[in-house]
This record gives sequence, C-alpha cells and structure tokens, in this order.
Amino acid sequence: MKNQPWRRTTPPSLATPHPGGCGIVRRNQEQPAADNDTAQPTPASSGDPAGRPADAQARWQAILQRLRDAAAEAGRDAADWWAQDAIGGRVTGDGQATAVHVLTGIDDGDPAVLDLLPRSHESSRQEDGPSAAERYTNATGPADTTWAALDDSRRDEATDAYHDAFDTAVLDRITDLCRRVVEPEPPH
Repeated sequence: MKNQPWRRTTPPSLATPHPGGCGIVRRNQEQPAADNDTAQPTPASSGDPAGRPADAQARWQAILQRLRDAAAEAGRDAADWWAQDAIGGRVTGDGQATAVHVLTGIDDGDPAVLDLLPRSHESSRQEDGPSAAERYTNATGPADTTWAALDDSRRDEATDAYHDAFDTAVLDRITDLCRRVVEPEPPH
C-alpha cells in the first residue's frame, strides 16, 4: 500500500466553518420592488447578515465558488504531499529524472503518469476522508442550503465543481513543483 499522508489531515479551509456562518439560519425575505421595476435587492437589504447575494442563482454560484476554492486548496495540499515523496525531501531516487518524466507525462496526457497523481475521486473513497456532503457543508457553512435540501442535479453540479477544481489544482501545483526541480532558480 502506498503511503498517502495528505489524506490523514483536513486542510484548514475545510476544518473551519465559513465566515458569517453563525449557526442561525434566516430566510431571505422578498423586498417589495421600488416604483421602478429595475430595483434589485442588495445583500444588505435582503435581510441576510452574512451579505450573501439575494438572487438564488447568484447564491448558488457563490456556493459553487466556495466549493471550488476549498477544493483548490485541498488539491494544492495533496500535490505538496505527493511532491515530498516523489521529487522532494523524502525522495529515494533521482528527483530530477522523476520530475522530467512527470512533466512529459502531464504534457502528453499519459495515463501511466496521470494515474499516479492525487485525484479528488480517490480521496472521496477513503474511509476516513470527508463525504461529498461533509465537503459541501465545510466549504459553504451551516447557513447556506444544506446538502440534504439539494436536488440530484445540484448535488452533481457541486460534486463536479469540487472534483474539477481539486484535480486542476493538483496538476497546476505538480507542474510548478516539477519545473522548479528541473529548472531551479539561479541564486541571487
């Protein structure tokens, strides 16, 4: 079994509730439209103390962005752990040769290389890893729409947003770290 220490910890962004999530759930109340029908309620006028957008679609997009942000941080953390074992301080072989091989594999889309990198769907299957519902709640906070209240379409969209952001962050971070090994910055 391969040692995968990044799955033993929860990144700080997933371990703390979302700011403004004070535990009090309040429904946004519709504000009567002004005389001109173009007036839109603002977060301050919507009765939402956390300042979330009043429009349902805007709120959903904000939730998805918080999920993406949390996933990107988790992906960078996973990539950093991977790099320690593959090209960094705990490497037992030639870290530079490994970095070149990984960069080539990423550029070529080589499944033999890509399958060795951390993936979001793998961390989802870990017995001790967070479930999709836990990741959603950790990223969005208790004052937003609960996982249980989401329909299947929204759950799929939230799960896809998390996985895509995690996997993209892993590839970006590993590419950056491998390039640093292959082409180290000259001393100043």
